[in-house]
Amino acid sequence: MGKASKRVLSAGDVSIFCTQLAMILKAGVPLHQGVAAMVEDTGEGRLKKILVQLDELLQHNMPLGEAMEKVGGFPDYLISMLSIGDVSGRLDSVLFKMADYYEREKAMKEKVRGAVLYPATLFVMMSIIVVLLVTKVLPMFEKIFNQIGGNISDEANAALKLGMIAGTVAMAIILFLLVLLVLTLIVAKTKKGSLLLSKILLKVPVLRGLVTKMAARNFASAMSLMLYSGVDVDKSLELSGAVLNNELLARKLEQVRARVRDGVSFTDAIAQAGMFPGLFSRMVSIGFKTGSTSEVMEKLSLIYEDEIDTSLNNMTSLIEPILVGILALIIGVILIAVMLPLAGIMTSIG
Repeated sequence: MGKASKRVLSAGDVSIFCTQLAMILKAGVPLHQGVAAMVEDTGEGRLKKILVQLDELLQHNMPLGEAMEKVGGFPDYLISMLSIGDVSGRLDSVLFKMADYYEREKAMKEKVRGAVLYPATLFVMMSIIVVLLVTKVLPMFEKIFNQIGGNISDEANAALKLGMIAGTVAMAIILFLLVLLVLTLIVAKTKKGSLLLSKILLKVPVLRGLVTKMAARNFASAMSLMLYSGVDVDKSLELSGAVLNNELLARKLEQVRARVRDGVSFTDAIAQAGMFPGLFSRMVSIGFKTGSTSEVMEKLSLIYEDEIDTSLNNMTSLIEPILVGILALIIGVILIAVMLPLAGIMTSIG
């Protein structure tokens, strides 16, 4: 049987899958019977098709992680974690943790989507207004003014031409941005494209901090899950790379792994590589000494989520007046281009 699909299930669907399977295992129901019950309770759709194929493989006593990988549709990180949980005998606990992880992942994506939605809507409205002014309003006035061109001053005529030029340039910029946005969305759906996009975003000063916080949050959350599952530090660091879409942090992670292999303690390697700010590094150090590194990492991921939320709100509040200002400037130039010739005509009539 080939993979059902290369496209990964949404974070929401993965969270539901993990929660239901965890509850089934907690109740002592055999794995294949539990998945069969999930198939019956799941509505028609892609998730049900994947569960049907998963059920078929589990009935032949295939390990859960191997079956999920063969079916396709599940994140690689989830498959790795459940394989570890299966071996360690803590599969139900790991499933509950993964359900929480992907539920928070879903919430984070919704926050990012919400932060982008309003500026995007404003940009679309701005684009429509500019296009209407340039393609409908200005040509109409230009035609009228050309018919009575003798009564228009050179200054007014120059203003009209300036308005046409400003409107045309604005339309060209809008078209370029729309094409760039579509290409970005297409590229972001591939793994290589997503990594390339993260490299580009890291070079944008305004976005660098936000992207780095998101990667640090993913790293802290992943480390918390793996340490909780009993995975050793070096293996945890290796698997954490799967959730990092950030070149800067990925390089730091490699430095941490190299130092740990050379005999440097985990906390010292984290501090030396600058994975976290000073205060957070000290929190990890204390957690490591007290045997609560998993809990500290989980706390750090929650702190980063709050910081990301604040950063997104700040960016939205910053983008909004900028877009409004640009729209006001464009419309102002176009209105002046129309009003000056009109004022000249009114003066000549008077």
